[in-house]
Amino acid sequence: MSSNSTDIPLNIECFMDDKDVSGKMSRLRSLAFYRAQFEELCADLIERVTVPLTAALEQAQVQLQDISAVEIVGGATRIPAVKAQISKFFKRDVSTTLNADEAVARGCALQCAMLSPAFKVRDFSITDAIPFPISLSWSSEADEGKSCHEIFGKNHPSPSSKVITYHRNKPFVLEAFYSDPGSLPFPEAKIGEYRVQNVQAQDNGEKSKVKVKVQVNTSGIMSVTSATMVMRVSAIDADGDLGENAALEEVSTQDGLDEAEGQDKTQETNHHSPLDRENQPTAQCPLMDKAPSLSHSLGQNAEFVGQPPNAKKAKMKVKHVGLPIEEKITLQLPEDRLNTLLELEEQMIQQDHQEKERNNAKNAVEENVYFYRHKLEGPYQTFLSADLEHPHTVPADGAVGLEVEGHQAFWTCDNKPFISVLTTVPPHTDSLGVSTKTKAGLMQKKFSELLNLTESWLYNEGADQDKQTYLHKLAEIHKLGMPVKDRYQESVKRPKLFEELSAKIQQYSAVMEEHKNGSENYRHIDEPDMEKVRACVRDTYEWMTTMKISQEQLGPEDEPAVRSTQIHVKLQTLLDVCEDVLSKPKPRVDSPAEESMQAELSANRKSPEDVTMECDGVLPNGERASHDGD
Repeated sequence: MSSNSTDIPLNIECFMDDKDVSGKMSRLRSLAFYRAQFEELCADLIERVTVPLTAALEQAQVQLQDISAVEIVGGATRIPAVKAQISKFFKRDVSTTLNADEAVARGCALQCAMLSPAFKVRDFSITDAIPFPISLSWSSEADEGKSCHEIFGKNHPSPSSKVITYHRNKPFVLEAFYSDPGSLPFPEAKIGEYRVQNVQAQDNGEKSKVKVKVQVNTSGIMSVTSATMVMRVSAIDADGDLGENAALEEVSTQDGLDEAEGQDKTQETNHHSPLDRENQPTAQCPLMDKAPSLSHSLGQNAEFVGQPPNAKKAKMKVKHVGLPIEEKITLQLPEDRLNTLLELEEQMIQQDHQEKERNNAKNAVEENVYFYRHKLEGPYQTFLSADLEHPHTVPADGAVGLEVEGHQAFWTCDNKPFISVLTTVPPHTDSLGVSTKTKAGLMQKKFSELLNLTESWLYNEGADQDKQTYLHKLAEIHKLGMPVKDRYQESVKRPKLFEELSAKIQQYSAVMEEHKNGSENYRHIDEPDMEKVRACVRDTYEWMTTMKISQEQLGPEDEPAVRSTQIHVKLQTLLDVCEDVLSKPKPRVDSPAEESMQAELSANRKSPEDVTMECDGVLPNGERASHDGD
């Protein structure tokens, strides 16, 4: 604290109910005293920190001695009293190695990247939990009211799904709701109703098995995703039409009796390992019991007990028929209202797209204004066109005069120009005696005025125009700027390509000289092929010389006599013709050792006639027959 004895004023405007709060803090007392006094005033609020800590331990089913480390995050953990309360609860020092403000945000970003198909991240084991227990109720077939079971308990892993088997002979309704309405942050506990339709009894009058799949997706939204009715039919009856949503499965008579009739069972499928839910508080609806074992089920069916061991089992086929589900979600928007909102969303997306294109066109105008203004003061200055737009008509009341650098030019009333008081035409001038430098300066002034006017318009009445208006302004700038930019780029590319073309001509000329002198490297090339190379090199050299001379007679502000694309085409043609001839391989020549070896092999090799004359045949009676040609 400062040694200044002046009290420190404390003022809070509109602290609560539009009331202002003001006070003073004396500098005569120590800071520790005021901290202790402040913590004493907030003692009841700090005690609330232990409530979520106790709930977390109970839900995680762990004890304090099972915890090895405690890491705290969040901006409120910087308060010394809060940190001390957490440390006191866990009876150990807390750790603050993570960034208190970014830890949760980083975790959320990582989870989003894992769920998104657009990102590929390392695999992390993250188990989401259902914060509020969910129960399912349905009408009982025995007219005993509604049966209620909790299908997803508190902190159940998510996403998760369960398949519940019912035995029904008519449509029925499932009602989903949150088991503990008091823990909800909103007053409505009912989730919705799901009516399973088209349920019918078996052919023998028994109830059909209906399998209903209940799911909680990755977003934590509960829904009844599907319902399937299992029908047992004989193999003969199953050969008919199954229908669109039916599938056949061949089983024996005993295979279909996997649970007792009249029992409801559930089968659970989790995407993560299930949490230990022992010793949890009992909810309004009991947890659904698992199905009885197969042996117990078979024991209740007396007709299968005591069958002969060699009795022939009747083959049956199971037909799975998909059933439609009618949903009625609580607090859900009507379908027409939802479709209207979807159409509105699509319109907003289109508007965003159009706005983006409009902003891009506006930014392009601004970008080109600054680009050409900078280039006109630098490399583009010498490439401005010297062509001025002279007036093609004159006023009806007589001639019009123009004074240019001490020379005077007139236009007569018949719109035919003639020069007066011009004794000589200076070099680098046009027929009117206007110098190229003067016209280039006028062109630069005209271009600069256009850029300045466009910039002024862009920041005033042009700040909010449509896309087409900006494109029109951009076209006006490009009309004057693109020819200048093109001439500058040609002046940069053209010398390099001419240099490369000249180097190739010199290279192929040296090859022709070596061929003429009888070099071993090119002696295998025929004279007609080499003549093609000579003709191509000669024509390319003449064309390059002509184009260079034509280009040297022009100024940088004139349109080029030859473009870089033309030079590149000539270069490629030269390479194709010459390389096709010069890349021919030399004929293979055998060495003297190889020639002598081939001659020796030929001398030792016997002809077929010699082999025939030397071979003796064996007759069937054991005598030898000689083939001497007798």
